Amino acid sequence: MKKIFAFLVALFLFSACLLPGAALGAANKVEKDGKTFEVNFMENIIFDGTYTYEFTFSGDSENYHINITYPNGATYSWSQSGSTGAGSWTDDYDENRYVDGSTLCELIVPEAPKRVNPAKVLGIIFVIGVGAFYAIAPKAAWYLDTGWRFEYAKPSYAALIWHRVSGVIAIVAGIILNFV
Repeated sequence: MKKIFAFLVALFLFSACLLPGAALGAANKVEKDGKTFEVNFMENIIFDGTYTYEFTFSGDSENYHINITYPNGATYSWSQSGSTGAGSWTDDYDENRYVDGSTLCELIVPEAPKRVNPAKVLGIIFVIGVGAFYAIAPKAAWYLDTGWRFEYAKPSYAALIWHRVSGVIAIVAGIILNFV
């Protein structure tokens, strides 16, 4: 049982690496308006098959600032704060020669890191912690849950199994909540 618990904890810790925006080393191919683009967050470039566009991104998927540099040195910037956004560009920006800035921004934002909700993280840690306690120490969990009400009571074998199984279920639920 301890091996299963250790595996589930390791799986949860590894799953944090799989959150959107966490493992963006390889170029992601994205289809947009009948054209294929390669978005690479590790190198901060977008390749449209002909031209390479460099970009900087700061923030998360809801509040961010993007600055795109075109092959001719022109720049396009977009800042987003919630539902409000504003853009600017240099005089040599030519949306007819290259892919327009708003399209490039639409390619970047879905690949951006998602905002982390601290309450969700604490909730997941709590659920996994309680589940781990139930899975590792079902007798102690039984005493805290039910045993304190009765003098000289002992848990049945079925009660201990139930507490251990419910602990594993809580751990799995915590891991699933990590992806939701």
